[in-house]
Formats: sequence, structure tokens, C-alpha cells
Amino acid sequence: MFARGVPPGEPAVRMGAVWCGWGESAGWSFALEHGGFRGAARLGEISAGGAEAVRYTPSDGHRPWSTGSG
Repeated sequence: MFARGVPPGEPAVRMGAVWCGWGESAGWSFALEHGGFRGAARLGEISAGGAEAVRYTPSDGHRPWSTGSG
């Protein structure tokens, strides 16, 4: 989950995440929920108060770390 307009760690709190990693880069706060995507379903709560929120869901065919070499 990526969110702009909230401090680092806040997306994890709004997600209700129990176990996650979080941080900030280029004005976007992010939270990575381990063991599932339960909190990501709360997109409306995460974007409350004027925050922008984006849910990133990797797929088998398009992983961000893929080199494309098969």
C-alpha cells in the first residue's frame, strides 16, 4: 500500500496491520503487509482525510523485481 499525505507508518496503522514493514520514499509512505492483504481492502479508511492511497498487488506475470529474462 502506498499513501501520500500521511506520515510514515500511518498507512500500516490505518490498515490495521499486525505484522508489516513500512517506510517513506519521495513523499509517499508505504506499508507492506506480510501474510496476506487483509488491510489493503480498507482503501477508503487509508485515504481518509485527503490522503491519496494506491494498492499495489503483484501478479505472477509482472513482478517489480523481474528482469524479464524468463
